Amino acid sequence: MVSKKIISAFLIVVFLASSIYFLMPGKVRIDIGKTNTKYSVWENEKWVLAATEYVNLYDGSKKMRASSRALNYWEDSENAYVNRTSIWKEGIITNQIYTFSKKVEAVENFPFRNEFECFNCVGKIVHYEIRDILYTGETKIIDSPFSFGHNMKIEWEDGAYYSKVFQQKVASDKIIIKYRPDEDYEKYEVRLFDPPGMSVNYTSPTPTNNSWLNFDSLYVSTEIGPCSNFSNSTFLLRSVSLDG
Repeated sequence: MVSKKIISAFLIVVFLASSIYFLMPGKVRIDIGKTNTKYSVWENEKWVLAATEYVNLYDGSKKMRASSRALNYWEDSENAYVNRTSIWKEGIITNQIYTFSKKVEAVENFPFRNEFECFNCVGKIVHYEIRDILYTGETKIIDSPFSFGHNMKIEWEDGAYYSKVFQQKVASDKIIIKYRPDEDYEKYEVRLFDPPGMSVNYTSPTPTNNSWLNFDSLYVSTEIGPCSNFSNSTFLLRSVSLDG
């Protein structure tokens, strides 16, 4: 069964049998399932997968398995929320809460927050893994914030003891961020989002007629859109001298 709700002029939520997705039409779509969250961007008149987010617990080097997972949706006058609750062994409970603002239309605030609560997690490792990314650089340690392909960005709060991006030949490129809880209750925020594209326009000098190029004056117009194939890119615009 599919159910759709229009929350605001720029935000739609759709309820599926085992997932919930939020849509900013023509911009970003976020599918929240019981085990992962998929981020898609609107490119070339279609939705393109930009990242898949997983948050798991590790006991040393061993990945733990949740005994149950559930999604809950609610809203108030300001926001809409989805909570992914997971039950683990040893009395561990985790909540991953996504907050979507009903009033803030800026795409870089979609989602508005992404918080992970961990109860009784002392001695375990909170393991964020972002797969299916487009990344053209080398494997390296990274700092927050970090940008990658399809004009995506990830930011995380201080306290992570491990943060690294991987360039892989066979499997998808990925980002891993790890925290070590040292209190019975810990809360972390790691947020993936799609910031606005960069646009550069340069004109010098103003054209003296309608021709694209003449030898009395030079007119240059350059526009750079979202940098889907590069991460942390730097662009240099320089003047060129043309002789007739």
